Amino acid sequence: MLRRDASPSTEAVALLDGAVRRGGLSARGVHKAVRVAWSVADLRGAPRPEVVDVREALALRTGGSWIAA
Repeated sequence: MLRRDASPSTEAVALLDGAVRRGGLSARGVHKAVRVAWSVADLRGAPRPEVVDVREALALRTGGSWIAA
């Protein structure tokens, strides 16, 4: 249901795709980051993850060392 009705925004998916292309994230890592991004979006009352939520999820995943390029 989440993947169908509350999928991340196009910009958020592009951010994840960029992380995969740079070699900083595996397919499994994308899945985990999206799950965390859903939680972050839910906490801020958003209907689906946006770029800000994905960035927060990636930062949480790496201990805050992830920087969007």
